[in-house]
Amino acid sequence: MTTRPRLGRRALLFLPPALAGCSSGIGESLPGPPRARIVLFRGIAEISTGFDDFARRLRDASYSASVHSHLAAEHVAERLVRLDREGRLPRPLCIGGHSLGADAAIEVSGELWTRSLATDALFTLDPVLVGTVAPGPRRVTNFYQAHNGFGRPLAPRDGFTGPIENIELSGEPGLGHFNMDASPLIQQAILVRIRALTGS
Repeated sequence: MTTRPRLGRRALLFLPPALAGCSSGIGESLPGPPRARIVLFRGIAEISTGFDDFARRLRDASYSASVHSHLAAEHVAERLVRLDREGRLPRPLCIGGHSLGADAAIEVSGELWTRSLATDALFTLDPVLVGTVAPGPRRVTNFYQAHNGFGRPLAPRDGFTGPIENIELSGEPGLGHFNMDASPLIQQAILVRIRALTGS
């Protein structure tokens, strides 16, 4: 099931999904048990530096968050699987990415599923090469612009049964493919959805 709300009203971004109840290291030191695990992937040439500030903001709010190159996707997936098997992976697990990093996030989520590890939420910003989502994430939120030459809506691959929320952002002033990761609007929308998962 896919939905395609347009950003005619900013409030649409801040509604939690209907089914709702970062390069740093993979395990950061926090003063107490983390409220969730968030992994973010940057796009080509290490763009998406806005994710660095977002990850710091998440860590300040007691979430375990890290940012990685899209080229590190395989290593990150291996590490997440290892932590899960050792019982050291905080949940819920959220994976996100921008541009080629969005493509990496989609593929990592699918790979984790083949290793018996589900992703609780997948957040993508303007995926450029991957247009479908395999089984793996329980829910997907895709922020994209239809006419910027990069972004696209996402559709389910065979076997994916969760909700896909496609949010089209073409009408948002000053927003483009290369600064979506730094958008306070998008970052806050992601945080709202993470909080819906954690109940906090």
